[in-house]
Amino acid sequence: MSLRTGTGDSVEFQLETDMTPIEALQMAKDNGARQVDIRFADIPGLQHLISYPIGELNEGSFTDGFGIDGSSIRGWAAINESDIC
Repeated sequence: MSLRTGTGDSVEFQLETDMTPIEALQMAKDNGARQVDIRFADIPGLQHLISYPIGELNEGSFTDGFGIDGSSIRGWAAINESDIC
């Protein structure tokens, strides 16, 4: 996980596997995080990066995930099949 501080610095860290969502959110706060970067690979293997303001994270983010528009990502629905009008 990568967090960005108010100065634009990026702080890379690995979440502990036994860390609770509350502990992870507290660590982000303690480190002055303002943004979280989430990286993933599409079906053909191309890496993507999505950034969210840290205020969008809550306990549910760790179990429910984040919604994204996948119409621009290869292997997912085409833009004309998207549910976004």
